[in-house]
Amino acid sequence: MNKPTPPKLSPEEQDQIRRAAEAKKAAAAKEAREFEEFTKASEHKKAMDAKRAAAAAGKK
Repeated sequence: MNKPTPPKLSPEEQDQIRRAAEAKKAAAAKEAREFEEFTKASEHKKAMDAKRAAAAAGKK
C-alpha cells in the first residue's frame, strides 16, 4: 500500500511550526525549572521547620 504524501508546506508555514515547537519546548523547560526551584524551596522549608522544632524541644 502506498502511503499518502503529506501536503507540502510553504517555508513560512514550516517556520511557524518550528517556532511553535521551540516555544512549547521552552515553556516545558521553564516549567521544569520552576518545579525544581519549588521542590528545593519546599525541602528547605521542611528542614528549617524540623530544625526549629528540635530547637524548641531542646529549650523545654
